[in-house]
Amino acid sequence: MWITGDVNLPAELLESHADGKLVLFVGAGASMGDPSNLPSFRELARQLADAARVPFDEDKALDLFLGSMPANFETHVHARRIVARPDSSFNPTHSALVRLASAPGRPRIVTTNFDDHLTTASTAALLPDVDVWVGPALPLGDDFSGIVHLHGSVLRPPAQLVLTDRDFGRAYLTDAWATRFLQKMFDEFTVLFVGYSHDDPIMRYLALGLPSKTRRYVLTHLPDDDKWNHLGIVPVPYPAVEHDHSALLAALEEWDRRARMGRLDHQTSMSEIVNAGPPLNPVDEDYVRQRLERADGALEFAQFARSVDWLRWAESVESFQRLFTGGADTEASSVLGNWFGQVYVADPALHGAALQTVQRLVGPPPSFGPVAVRVVGFRLMGALPSVVDGCEVAER
Repeated sequence: MWITGDVNLPAELLESHADGKLVLFVGAGASMGDPSNLPSFRELARQLADAARVPFDEDKALDLFLGSMPANFETHVHARRIVARPDSSFNPTHSALVRLASAPGRPRIVTTNFDDHLTTASTAALLPDVDVWVGPALPLGDDFSGIVHLHGSVLRPPAQLVLTDRDFGRAYLTDAWATRFLQKMFDEFTVLFVGYSHDDPIMRYLALGLPSKTRRYVLTHLPDDDKWNHLGIVPVPYPAVEHDHSALLAALEEWDRRARMGRLDHQTSMSEIVNAGPPLNPVDEDYVRQRLERADGALEFAQFARSVDWLRWAESVESFQRLFTGGADTEASSVLGNWFGQVYVADPALHGAALQTVQRLVGPPPSFGPVAVRVVGFRLMGALPSVVDGCEVAER
C-alpha cells in the first residue's frame, strides 16, 4: 500500500502492525539526524580509532576492528563518552517510531543503539509508561513490550556495551542471550528494521543462526543491494538524496496517522477523495481500495460515490467484483451491492451504466453472485434497504 508518494508498504507490515504483531528494530541511522547527531556504527569505530591513535581499517569487519584496539585503550568507556554527549537529544524520527509502535496498544521496539533517545521521546510524547529492558537482562522474546536495548545502554556500565567481536561472540554464540531472545521474537512477530545498513555487525550475526523463514523487512534507501536477499530480509525502499532521509520520516508519520484514524477521520478522508473523483493518485487509490475491504469503509464510500466514473472505477475492486463472479459473500460486498442497486439500478438515468457493468463483470453462468441477484431483484421491486440513510447490509 502506498502510504506516501514515495513509500509502498507491504500488506503484511500494515496487518501485523494493526494486529499488534509488529516489532520495530531500530539501528544507528535513527539517531544520526539533528538534534541527535550521533555517529553510525562505522563512524563510531572511526572516532574510536582516532581516540586510540590507530589507523582505521576500512576493509575489516567493524566488530573485529574494535576488538583489535590496543589493550590499554578503554574502548567501551570511550564509546559511551561519544554516544552520551550532553548536546544530543531525541529527534523527529525517534518520536515517529515510538508513536507508531504505540498506535496499536503495546509498543514493541528493539534497538541496538546505546543512546536513550527512544525512551526520552516516549516520555516527551506523553505515552503511557513504557518498560525498558537492557541486555543481557532481557524479557522473553515471544512475550514482551516496551523498549529493548539489545546491546546495552549508556545508562548502564560501559563494560555491558556490545562493541567488539568478543562482545558479539558472548551475546550471540557462547552465552547467546541475544540469540535466544531474537529467535523467539522472530518466531512470534513480524520485524521491520529501521536505520540499518547491510554491513552493520548485527546483520552478520543474525544470518548465523536465526530461522530462515522469519518475516523480516527493512526500510532502506539501498534496496538493490544483494546482501538483503542473502540475509532473508525484504527491502522496503524509500528515496534519499545525499543525507536527506525525510521520505523515511514522512512515511513513519503518515503510517502512524493512518493507524490512529477514527470513524470520523475516515469519513472525512473518503469524502474528500470521492468528491475529487477518479482518477486517483497511488496513495488515495490504495487507501480507498483498502477501506473497501471492510464494511465500514464500503459504507463511507457508498455515502459519497454517485457518478458513473465511480461505478467504472469500482469494477476493478475485488469486493465489488464478487457480486458478479459468484465469489465469497462478505459484508463489504453486500454494502457495495446495495450501493449498486440503489444508486445505479434504481435510477432510470443510470440504468444503462448499470447494465454495462453487469455485462462486463458477469462471467459464464452460473457465476452471477447471489448478492447481486438479491440486490437487483429487490431494487426492481423497490424493496432494497437504504445503504446511506439506514446504513444496512443486505441479509445473507
